[in-house]
Amino acid sequence: MFVSLSLMCVVATTAAFPAFNPKKVGGGNVGTNGVVNNRTIQQVAALKSMGAQGCRTNLYPESFITNGNKWDNPTPESLDNFMALALSANVTPLLIFEYYAPQFLNGSGFGTKSQWTHIGKTFAEYLMPGGVWGTKNGAPSDFGITEYSAFNEPDDGSGFTPGGILGPEVYVSALAGLAEGVQAAARHRGMRALQSSSKASVPLMVFPGGFMHVNAFGDCTLHGLAPYLGTLWANGTLAGVDLHTYFDIKYAPMEHTYKHSSQANLDCVLAAAGISTPANFRFTTTEFNYKRRNVTEEQAAKGIFTAIVDQFSVVDTNGVPITHRFFPWNLFNDPTTDANYGMATSLTPYTPTARGCTWARVLALLRAGDWSWGSVDPRGTGLTMLEDRYRGAQLVLWQARDKWTTLPLNGTFSVTNLPAEAEKLRVFGWDGLRQTIEIPPDAHSILVGNLTSGESYAFLADGPKMIALNLPVGCHM
Repeated sequence: MFVSLSLMCVVATTAAFPAFNPKKVGGGNVGTNGVVNNRTIQQVAALKSMGAQGCRTNLYPESFITNGNKWDNPTPESLDNFMALALSANVTPLLIFEYYAPQFLNGSGFGTKSQWTHIGKTFAEYLMPGGVWGTKNGAPSDFGITEYSAFNEPDDGSGFTPGGILGPEVYVSALAGLAEGVQAAARHRGMRALQSSSKASVPLMVFPGGFMHVNAFGDCTLHGLAPYLGTLWANGTLAGVDLHTYFDIKYAPMEHTYKHSSQANLDCVLAAAGISTPANFRFTTTEFNYKRRNVTEEQAAKGIFTAIVDQFSVVDTNGVPITHRFFPWNLFNDPTTDANYGMATSLTPYTPTARGCTWARVLALLRAGDWSWGSVDPRGTGLTMLEDRYRGAQLVLWQARDKWTTLPLNGTFSVTNLPAEAEKLRVFGWDGLRQTIEIPPDAHSILVGNLTSGESYAFLADGPKMIALNLPVGCHM
């Protein structure tokens, strides 16, 4: 018995976003509080070496307002040096404003809605494409920060959740104010762009900072915050959601269950918020990994392959892909000091661990073509198919795990609808190339055998026009 792609019920999609953009991928945190030091330089160089063009930078109150407590005095100039470094490597940051409950107890206070509106407008006008910083530094018209987030893991229970020091009403008010300020800057930019024929047209967006409770505790309400956020998501005030997803062999396993996947988490969070997926809603994860806790690095690498495909293939209620960004945590840390999350043994030169190489390998596959969505079905078959008609190429990703696919796990898979120009089919697992199969002339399908269940696969049908698959030091395809 074999599985034929042509016989599957696969959801055809028309996505609101391109299938892949290198700005979708990267890591964090980079340039905390705008600091540029040797590590910052090495981090940005590492992103450039792997072809990732995104990163998360973060500011604490002492760096986004004067003295850390003057809420009427935003200080976007704190990012001047970091923006110059990011521009030199063609890395586009997203910015998260950090705030935790102890800062309130220590006298930092917390801004009103109008103060957060002022912060959002000031930062956006300064840092957006064609903004104050870009103009005075001669940056390209499409370079700048377009995405803002607040606050990291607000559902930790200490500050913004029901019963917390500040409470959810204060949290939602700050988010609404921040979004109003950023959108005011966007409207200003739109007027200026119309007058100057600027090509800058990327929307400015605000996301609520990455949530942890659904992944860590199976709490779809995000510690009670989801119902408060439903209106801001439904009316488009917030551009989407950021869910942190750390798979763990005991506490959040992917083995023999799908309930800890990003797709399952998103579905249950939106249900708890009382909404279906809003129009133009975006899914983001600025932190995900398969933790190396009570498993080997090789087991964690096998898991992170599934995790990468999981983040990349999230869809809305109608099956339309909505993944906007996905950043592993942590691309830059050494596992000797950060065993659970560290994915690099060196930054000079950048030398990934097995998990880091798996990430770089999948990234290389996603960069190998100008992919458009063919089909994606994370809730059913576990298949994601991409196509590049110019290069005559096809990339199929399969979650060949129990509960992650409705297809039989019998050791075989048939890749069908092969492009006419395709010359060979390469099969990749978490550890690299497993098989290369020459495609006979006029063949429309290839049956692949010797597959093992309990892991994910990439099937690349390519021809002479494919982009080279380049990897960092110590990794191989």
